[in-house]
Amino acid sequence: MIKVDLQHDISEEAVDFFEEKIDSNFNPKIIIESSFKIIFLFAFLLGLYIYEQKELNLLNAILQKKQNIETKIKNQIIKKKKTVKELSVKKSKYSNLKNKVFKVSKITKSRLGFIKTMDALLAFKSKKLWFKNVDYSKDILSIRGSSISKRVLDKFLKEIGNRKQIFKSYVLRESKSERLKGFNIRSFYLELRLNN
Repeated sequence: MIKVDLQHDISEEAVDFFEEKIDSNFNPKIIIESSFKIIFLFAFLLGLYIYEQKELNLLNAILQKKQNIETKIKNQIIKKKKTVKELSVKKSKYSNLKNKVFKVSKITKSRLGFIKTMDALLAFKSKKLWFKNVDYSKDILSIRGSSISKRVLDKFLKEIGNRKQIFKSYVLRESKSERLKGFNIRSFYLELRLNN
């Protein structure tokens, strides 16, 4: 049996190869230049990293400002929409209130017209004439009443005719004489058309 040590030769060759490389390429200038290049490359990459971080921070700050402005605008839009809803509710309430005021003023005007008319009638009405029923509707005043005589009723109608600024016209719908407890009484039904 023959023994061959193959490992011994390989390890010697590897050691020789390494020693040859070191011996043949050992130049201190190259190592210094390479070190400066590595340091310069490291400094350049560090500067580039710092620059990019600053740019990234600046962009993040701009993005944050944009998001803050966007949030403010969204909040303002929400407030404006809420204000628009409140205004539409107030507008409808105002419209309803305006209609109610119009109706009340119309009723008040008609009542005030009635009061002025009654005041004018009572100013020249004789004590010998009285009203039993007075109705007021759409500028027409209907009066049922009685008087002591036809002459008192005629005088009352003449006074109405003299006041054209208040009374547009009048129509005596009914006039009849009745005997009541021994007295002759003239009952009447009168319609007065009023000026507005």
